[in-house]
Amino acid sequence: MADLITTREAAAILGVSPRRVRAMVEAGLLQARKVGLHLFYDEADVRAVERRPPGRPPPGRHSE
Repeated sequence: MADLITTREAAAILGVSPRRVRAMVEAGLLQARKVGLHLFYDEADVRAVERRPPGRPPPGRHSE
């Protein structure tokens, strides 16, 4: 089973606020599981997002 972490723990790993983590979920950048009123994240998914380079991708590198 995957290691699930809280929004606060995901924010600490990513170096952002819990609000930013929730915004990443809404934008489709991060997957979350809702249990009751709380969101949980697969730690491996958070670590994958952590390793992405910051900023927008270079021009011409997007799919159309």
